[in-house]
Amino acid sequence: LVRAGSVLDPPGKTGLASMMASMMMEGAGGRDALQLADAIDFLGAQVGSSAGMHTAGVTLQTPLSKLDSALALQADIALRPAFAPAELERKRKSRLTTLLQWRDEPRSLATLTFNNTLYGSAHPYGASSIGDEQAIRSLRVEDLRQFHARYFCPDNAVLIVVGDVTVAEMKPKLEREFGAWKGTAEAGL
Repeated sequence: LVRAGSVLDPPGKTGLASMMASMMMEGAGGRDALQLADAIDFLGAQVGSSAGMHTAGVTLQTPLSKLDSALALQADIALRPAFAPAELERKRKSRLTTLLQWRDEPRSLATLTFNNTLYGSAHPYGASSIGDEQAIRSLRVEDLRQFHARYFCPDNAVLIVVGDVTVAEMKPKLEREFGAWKGTAEAGL
């Protein structure tokens, strides 16, 4: 879990944190999107990345017998996302389609209007976390890489482990996968 979310989207780049998190699952650690999905499926694991208003993260649920391999995949996704340009274009089209669909959904319109009225369009709470059309079109691979490098740092992260494991068992596994993680996050949240 990393302290970085939509509230840190720069002006004109609303949706950056959300897009960055979404793109983390579209290739990592030298695997493209399909190879990564196949590796996750092969293990029977569930891995996801997301960004909220104040946090972003990569979650992992896996059978204990596959923990080592699944933890390596999680580390690749969290630390070594690919941010492939072709995948960004695919995600961009999908988000633009979502924005069009929202125009026909009263609940979506009401939520956006309410938040904008309550907080104003300049406040992060007043904007859509996936961005608006102009912001989505403006996002570049370099924006994603910079946001990731700026906030996905060990001093800005917490590793949370829940399950049928002990600290003594997990500590060496986490050190193996995350121990070389370097960097200092910019001031954010």
